[in-house]
Amino acid sequence: MATETLQQAPKAFAGWDSSIYLHWLNAMSDMLLSKGDPAQMASETLSGYGGLMHQLGLAVAEMAEQERAERSAT
Repeated sequence: MATETLQQAPKAFAGWDSSIYLHWLNAMSDMLLSKGDPAQMASETLSGYGGLMHQLGLAVAEMAEQERAERSAT
């Protein structure tokens, strides 16, 4: 588990207002509560969940690039 604190959030999460975070949270909640059954999910759940996974992937790629740059600098 990481013990360091990021001084700046990944750019993948910059520029969004609170509504997108609420949308992503609701999609995650719906996914969990429906046990992944599309018949029980709200219609926007899969697109919201997919959007969150996409942004997480971009954030991980950004952080990995930063880590590589830091390792190369030493």
